Formats: sequence, structure tokens, C-alpha cells
Amino acid sequence: MRKAICGMPVLVLLLAAAAAGEPFHDEWNWENQKLHGKVKSVTTDERGGKRYVEYDKDGKKILVMLYDDLGKVTHETHLKYNGDGDLNQVTFLRKGVEKPLYVERADYRSKGIIQTVTRTIGDKEMKSEPFVYGENKLVKKISIKTGDRMMTWGYTFNKEECLAGFELRQGTQVLLRAEYEKFEKGNATIMKSYRDGKLASEAEVSYKYDTQGNWTERTAKPILYIDGKKTEKKPHVTTRKMEYYE
Repeated sequence: MRKAICGMPVLVLLLAAAAAGEPFHDEWNWENQKLHGKVKSVTTDERGGKRYVEYDKDGKKILVMLYDDLGKVTHETHLKYNGDGDLNQVTFLRKGVEKPLYVERADYRSKGIIQTVTRTIGDKEMKSEPFVYGENKLVKKISIKTGDRMMTWGYTFNKEECLAGFELRQGTQVLLRAEYEKFEKGNATIMKSYRDGKLASEAEVSYKYDTQGNWTERTAKPILYIDGKKTEKKPHVTTRKMEYYE
């Protein structure tokens, strides 16, 4: 993993209106949102359910639980760390199923620098290519070969080390590109996505913060562009409840 950076690449799926996805489980958190203060837990309330994240006193994420809209736990994610304090295993479980849905493990070149990540599902494995890093240990490119196709996730950052751009490629074809602009306390307030070189969606995003400087409410006002037509969607509101260690 790399050091904490400001900001968060939120709403890629919302903006693109299609599944762009992330390489491996999103709990690896390649963009690594920076939280302020001694956070004990974060409960995020979105459409369709809640997401609870627990941290230890050293600031390491150790448990994630997903809830449906009735408040029942549907999935759990357990995270383990190596002797250097780097996340090296993510285990994803479905409630009521004894065996994990999958386990992902990371091999490191050095502290904070991942070499590869491998996902194991039963007796099958999917392994990434060696990670490519840019300046300041920021992940620049992650590639995975599936069959004869190479999928590549690319990331660019601004001078403040906030995520400024994201690109998904299949071979040399760009499937999705996103841009993040006009940052407020490390959070992008303008987000755009492109398909086939054309603007596909954009959103204006506003935030409310607690006394520690962590956002507790995020409102996105998305606009989609389909067949040349501009369509405004209902605002998408996400709330977070933060708990802190004393």
C-alpha cells in the first residue's frame, strides 16, 4: 500500500452508470482516503444498506460489515497486516456460508510497495502483474491478465496527492475515464466521466464535516449524457457516522 492521501474517488459507478469496478476487493483502497483523528469506526448509510468499518487504535482497518436495507448483516470482510504494518490479506465472507467467497493476498517488494496481489477462489487463482508506482509511492497502474485480455486500472494525482484522474483499459482500448476537480479539504467537488472520448456524466458534490474535519454527509447532483441528451438525476446523498477513540 502507499501512504495516506487526501480525497476519495467516489461515485465512479454512479457517474459512469456502468460497472467499472476495481482490481480485486475495494478494501485494499488504492486511493487510501485519509481520515482525521483517532477513528474507531465509520458507519456509511447509502441506498440499499449500510457499511460498517472498524479500526484499531493504530488506525488500521480490521473489519468491514455490510448490511441490507432491513439491517441484517450480509457480508463481512476481515483484514490482516504483516510485520511492517502493511495490509497483506483480505478475506471476504457471506453471512451463513462457512467458507470464504474468496481470499486475496499481497506480496510486497518493500514496506508500502506491493509487488502483486493474488485472489484465490476455491482452487482457482487470479494474480496481478507487478504494480507500477509513480512519485511518492502512489500507485500508477494495476494490470490483470484474464485469458488473452489485459485489464489495466490507471491513476493520476495532483500536487496535493489527491486522486485527479482514473482510467480503465482493456488492452489499448479505454473503457472509462474519470476526472476529479476543485478540491475542498481534499475532497473533489466536481467529478466527470468519459466514454469514447465524450463526456458521459458529471456531478457537483458538496460536503458537511464534523469537528475533526471528516465528512459526515456528501450530496452529489449527477447529470448523465445519453445519445446527446442531458438528463439530470436525483441528488445522491451519503451519510457517515464517525466514532472516535478517547
